[in-house]
Amino acid sequence: MLRLFFLLPIVLLLAACDHLDIDALKLADDKTQAAIEQARQARRQGQAQQAVAIMQEAHAAKPADAQVMLHLGYAFIASGQPENAVTLYDALTAMQPENAYGYNAKAAAFDHAGNHAAAQEIYQKALALAPNSATIQNNLAMSLILDDKIDQAIALLEPLAAKPDASATMRQNLALAYGIKGESKKALELNLKNVSKEQAQENLRFYEYYRTVRSSRGKPPAIQSLYPAIPGADEGGDRQ
Repeated sequence: MLRLFFLLPIVLLLAACDHLDIDALKLADDKTQAAIEQARQARRQGQAQQAVAIMQEAHAAKPADAQVMLHLGYAFIASGQPENAVTLYDALTAMQPENAYGYNAKAAAFDHAGNHAAAQEIYQKALALAPNSATIQNNLAMSLILDDKIDQAIALLEPLAAKPDASATMRQNLALAYGIKGESKKALELNLKNVSKEQAQENLRFYEYYRTVRSSRGKPPAIQSLYPAIPGADEGGDRQ
C-alpha cells in the first residue's frame, strides 16, 4: 500500500498563565494532555471524526491554548477538513505571530487543501522565524514535490537527509524526489535504509507510474493519497 504522510510537528506550546492556583493549573494541563493523546490515538486508528470531537471539547474549555489549537487543526486535516484547519490556524498565528510552528501547521493545511503556492509562501514565513528548523524545511520540500518543483525539493532535502540525525521521513521524501526525477539508483539506496526490499521495489514502481502519468498528461498525478510507506511514521515526525 502506498500512502502519503504529512507529518505535522508536535510542538508543546503552553499558554501563558497569570493565576497562582498551581494544583488547578496542573489538573487543567493534565486534562488537556489526556485529550491530545486520545485524539492522537484516534487519528492513528483512522477515527478522525472522533479526534475532531475530542479536540473541539478541549478547545471549548481552553480556546486560547496554542497546543489545543494545533491538535484540533491536525484532527481537521485528518478528517478531510483542511479549510477548517486554515481558519483555526489563522486565529493561532494572529494570536501568536512569532509562533513558527503555527505558520508551519497552517502551511500544511494549505497543502492538504491543494494550494501549494500559498503553502510555500507560509512555510517561508515560518522559516524566517525558525531558519534552522529541519521540520519546516522538510515540510517545504514535500510541498515543492507536490507542486512538481522536484529540483528545488532535492536541493532542500539532500543536506537534511545527509545529517546523522536525519529522520526516515526526510530520506523517504528525498527518495520520492529522486524517483520522480528518474534517479532510481539513488531512490533505491535511500529506500533500503528504512523499508524492506519488497516495499522499496513497490516504491520504485510507484515512481515509474508517477513519471509515466506526468509525461503523458503534461502534469503530475494527484499524489496526496499515494506515498511510500514509512514504518512507524506518524504526526510526531518531521513532516506531517
